[in-house]
Amino acid sequence: DMIKFTGTSTWQRKAFKLTYSAAGNADTVVIGIASTDFTDDTIRLASWIEADLLGFSGTAPTVPNHSFENWSDVTKNYPSRWSADDDFSDPNPTVNRSTAAVRGFYGLQIRNYITPGRSRGGYSNSTRTESASDNDWGPTFPVSRKEDSMFVYAKYLPEGGDSARVEVAMFKNGMQIGYGSTLFPGTNNSWELIKTSIFYWTMDTPDSARIACGAFDWQGEDAKGNSVLTVDEVSINRPYGQ
Repeated sequence: DMIKFTGTSTWQRKAFKLTYSAAGNADTVVIGIASTDFTDDTIRLASWIEADLLGFSGTAPTVPNHSFENWSDVTKNYPSRWSADDDFSDPNPTVNRSTAAVRGFYGLQIRNYITPGRSRGGYSNSTRTESASDNDWGPTFPVSRKEDSMFVYAKYLPEGGDSARVEVAMFKNGMQIGYGSTLFPGTNNSWELIKTSIFYWTMDTPDSARIACGAFDWQGEDAKGNSVLTVDEVSINRPYGQ
């Protein structure tokens, strides 16, 4: 059943009669709470809901943590100005901090997770804001020259026939005018400098760019295995140390 109700300014007890599509007793239940009617494709950003003391009438079992008194602290490391398309509660993030680094203390780890019935490909792109969910296509940081190459230091451990991909897009006034992409296999767990040539289809000098990295070939295939890509020192002018 899906039960809808309008707002209240104070706590109110809500009770709803359940209907069943088949005879017999149910053995499991799923309960969901939403602050908007997601069935009409309209999200009302100002709406909110608070709920407490969920339960069933009669002798039905108590809903686990029905009073919401038990909580778990979860810590996630998201890279500043890079996307992370992960559920915050997921114990296996596809984007995470790595202590492997070309210099400094950390690199960016991107990995696939393949489980029965679910394939999650690791992918991250530069973002316009600090939001890890900001992965829309478009320019994300400024540039001032017409560079011909992008450089990424990468470690890649593929599984199942995966290949890693890195790409760069160049923009002028919000319009894409250049692009480069490199698909590469494993690097034998050692740092390898990946050079990607950038090609342009106008004579303009770009004013912004966007970079993306993935532990699988997201342009043509789903993730095949639990492959792990670690990247560091991403540059579109010259490689670190050279």
